[in-house]
Amino acid sequence: MTEFTHSRRAQKAIARIEKAHRLGEPIEAVFLAQRWRAGLQILLFFGALGDVIFVLVARPYWVAATASRVYMFRAGRFLPKAGAQVFEVALDTARVEKLGGGPLRRRILIRALGGAEQQVSVHRMYWKELDRLSQLIGEAIG
Repeated sequence: MTEFTHSRRAQKAIARIEKAHRLGEPIEAVFLAQRWRAGLQILLFFGALGDVIFVLVARPYWVAATASRVYMFRAGRFLPKAGAQVFEVALDTARVEKLGGGPLRRRILIRALGGAEQQVSVHRMYWKELDRLSQLIGEAIG
């Protein structure tokens, strides 16, 4: 297995999450995702007002994965912080399904087998971390 190198943005996110929450294991993958709402992306075409509405409606989350679990924490809309935990699942029972997307965002579904699910969109600057999460789940299953 090759050594995975986090981007500088991801390294800062790891530091924020580890400062706010004691997970007990090192974070293997982390990315910022936003709550998916159908039709919400259209707001980005309406200039500054559309951007403001998008930021207020599309709640941001940090998705973090350790060697054994996947977590989702609320993120600050305007300040970079890691808030309350909203989702947790064991890595070997988690599934990530890519539902679609475009040149800038991927829409994914993070699902716990027989349990809860979260549908979010991930900006392309975090796709490397998203691929790392998929790789970690594949290793945990197989």
